[in-house]
Amino acid sequence: MNHLWLAVEFGTTVVMGFVIGMYVDSRTSSRPWGAIIGFLLGVLSGALSVKQSVNRMTRRNGGSRGRGR
Repeated sequence: MNHLWLAVEFGTTVVMGFVIGMYVDSRTSSRPWGAIIGFLLGVLSGALSVKQSVNRMTRRNGGSRGRGR
């Protein structure tokens, strides 16, 4: 279930960034730059969030599992 949650977390942040970018575009008539920047910020935010979650899961499961040690 944790892996599914990571995918949902990443997808949600990307969609949120895109939607906020579209809103900025509609208010400032800067189409498509708001959507592009919002999408990229969503991807960056999602990647950082997933990285943080993976680090938390790794610490909870005992560290360097799966690295051949």
